[in-house]
Amino acid sequence: MIVMLLVFMTTIVIFVATIPSIIDSFNKQETFDIQIFFTLLAGLFPAVSYLLLFQNNPIRWLLAVRKYEQGKVVFTEEKEKKYE
Repeated sequence: MIVMLLVFMTTIVIFVATIPSIIDSFNKQETFDIQIFFTLLAGLFPAVSYLLLFQNNPIRWLLAVRKYEQGKVVFTEEKEKKYE
């Protein structure tokens, strides 16, 4: 939970710090410089890294599928029937 809040706050701070300069250059009708790409990457990187690490971790999923295929997964219903 704390990691999620830190990632969220980091993303908010990055966007709040960089969006005014992007809006200012848009109002002055100047060409966008490279900062718009770095802003996008800096804002998306924490969120994507969080999703890859903590939400539906692909490695954890593949290990669970392997255990299921090997028959090592015991469901609760089967466990209850076994002890009755």
